[in-house]
Amino acid sequence: MKPRKVALIGAGGIAIAALVAALIPTWIESAAPVPPSNASARTVARAFLHAAERRDCPMMRALSDPDDTRWCVSWLRNALGDDPRLLSHGRLEVVPGSGADETDFTFTITVRGVSGMEDGTDAWGLVLRSTSAGWRVSDEGTG
Repeated sequence: MKPRKVALIGAGGIAIAALVAALIPTWIESAAPVPPSNASARTVARAFLHAAERRDCPMMRALSDPDDTRWCVSWLRNALGDDPRLLSHGRLEVVPGSGADETDFTFTITVRGVSGMEDGTDAWGLVLRSTSAGWRVSDEGTG
């Protein structure tokens, strides 16, 4: 093979590896076990919030349906200044009227760097639905 062709192939491989590394979330391994399928909605909600605070993306994926990893960003997005941080959360309160298959929680969160939100403490909520795998976060946000 000609040296120029080898150099081009090598450069292409490096570019692809750099692109993959830039686009995947920088936190890959979960630090904690997933709560068992018979865990309460409150236990799963707490585990999800603690995972968001640690940026434990695999745990957040495991505890949400559909996948909710808004607190995880790729290395590239992080380098470009997109760095949403869930710093802490307050006590979870069950929203009155939650049903047997769905539980809604309200609480406060303290954040930094979240697009569309001021840094600081604000009201927040989680919606958990009962699935065959146990309670899973199906939505989060305000309102």
